[in-house]
Amino acid sequence: MRFNPLVALLLTVPACATNDTPDASDEDAAAVQAALDLEDGGYAYADEAPQFGDPAAFARADLETTAPYADAYATDAAVTAIERAEGARARTMMLMWGRLPRNEADGVRHDWTGSFTASRGALVVRRVIAFEDATDAVAPRTDRRSVSFASKTGPRADGLVVTVLDPTPDAASPLTLTYRPATGEPTVLTLSELADGPIVVDYADGMQLAAVGRERRDDCEHGFMRGRWLPLGPNVGAYIGVVGDGEGNSIGHVRGIYGQREGGEPVLFGKFISNEGAVHGLIRGTYADGELRAGWIVEGGEHGRLQGAYRIAPDARAGRFIARWADSTCAE
Repeated sequence: MRFNPLVALLLTVPACATNDTPDASDEDAAAVQAALDLEDGGYAYADEAPQFGDPAAFARADLETTAPYADAYATDAAVTAIERAEGARARTMMLMWGRLPRNEADGVRHDWTGSFTASRGALVVRRVIAFEDATDAVAPRTDRRSVSFASKTGPRADGLVVTVLDPTPDAASPLTLTYRPATGEPTVLTLSELADGPIVVDYADGMQLAAVGRERRDDCEHGFMRGRWLPLGPNVGAYIGVVGDGEGNSIGHVRGIYGQREGGEPVLFGKFISNEGAVHGLIRGTYADGELRAGWIVEGGEHGRLQGAYRIAPDARAGRFIARWADSTCAE
């Protein structure tokens, strides 16, 4: 699997360190360091105000906006027949491309205009991420397996949330998704690799293409996360982001802390909540070498898992994460 440290989880900063934003101070780093030795990092399983009562922190994080996409193939008869066929499987993915993390300094731009094509079945676009009217658009669709788009990125990133429908998941050949740029060589993503974690492809100009996702299940709870990774000092930091459901729709927010305890043990803690502030879970886990793995904790104990990785930016305010989360009944 092509895997680079890019994708992370989501967490919350406890009351002793609520200023974990790009403007955080040395005092914040000390507070976070102290919280790492507390049970669950000092987080309590309790409701919060929306956006943790700190909308300014999320505004400063400058997270990419998303918008739903009305894909005609979502209700196309041939596509719905594939989706409902016995044995068929669906995998919803978040695809992001550009500067991961962002880099405001180098001035490099990249034209991503091209297409994504599934090797079989069908592809449905659910949402667009950070598309700008002047440069970015999904082209009118003419093929259920392929979506063409225009996208140009500079210091930041664009993306799509898509569902890939596989009518024959037990076929000898694996299901793939191929990115074909208007110029240059294609990139082939083998979707079964997503069961082990994110796929990240590096390009020569410092740009990346990242994919994270899982098999869609209507009988289990799962989704995506993305946001900023914020170092506060050596081996201590925080992150802040948004939580999406299995279709990429925004359902909540997350804040968290990470770092090394006095004995050198790397730990991470946090909390994620609904858009209304209802607690959805605590996070308890570890991180090392760019990867993060943690339990999703509720009052009755571990309820599921979170998996991902992070990337630190040259500008400490621009680090990024994307990730997936799921309850323990999900197959993968």
